Amino acid sequence: MTARWPFPTVLVALASTGVLADHLTIDPRATYLRTNQDAGATDSPAVLLSSLGAQPGDWLRIERTGGFQSELGVVGEGREMIGVFSISGLLFPPDSRDRVPGAIGAKGGRVVVSAPTFFGSLDTDIEEDFSVDDGNIPCTTVRIPKSASHLLLCADDGLFGDNTDADGDFGVEITIVDGPCYPDFSADCVLDLFDFLAFQNAFVGDKPAGDCTKDGAFDLFDFLCFVNAFNAGC
Repeated sequence: MTARWPFPTVLVALASTGVLADHLTIDPRATYLRTNQDAGATDSPAVLLSSLGAQPGDWLRIERTGGFQSELGVVGEGREMIGVFSISGLLFPPDSRDRVPGAIGAKGGRVVVSAPTFFGSLDTDIEEDFSVDDGNIPCTTVRIPKSASHLLLCADDGLFGDNTDADGDFGVEITIVDGPCYPDFSADCVLDLFDFLAFQNAFVGDKPAGDCTKDGAFDLFDFLCFVNAFNAGC
């Protein structure tokens, strides 16, 4: 039977990581997806990864900021965002089924199925892209795949030309990190009580995620390890 130390549920103030993030403004009319009868849509600019100080093998935390408005494609404020890594940053014409030659799938990204075009309901989904904001979780942590040199980002929408962003706040913050945020057990990009509860459940259930010290034992040191990781932030 596994020896166990009882411990109370404790709230700890989140400390700043001190890591500087690159902020990029995203034009909600720009996309790397297929479009149809969408005259106002433009091409997504390709972000050169080296300009962020990043390279293949690095982990990136990408968090959506702000939102956009739409007359037809989105009801209310649009927040959903998707991204894809590429070996070149080039795009095929807007009516192409797969517009991103050299698209590469990324480890850690949430799978996304893009909406069809607003007019004609044409398929737009590409296998290699990932969700940045799925409408519930506003960020993701992904590993830059081998040979990737560019990152493309866009709103997850079926009609782009009618999108507006009057205050210019729709964008992303991109930070190079060590990997997925361990203390964010609820995977919602916020460190709070729910992460403590989720860790406690993993700890009590003898699940691998509850063994913070990775020593095979579930004891007080795992709790202290988690508190330290939580305080360090992500």
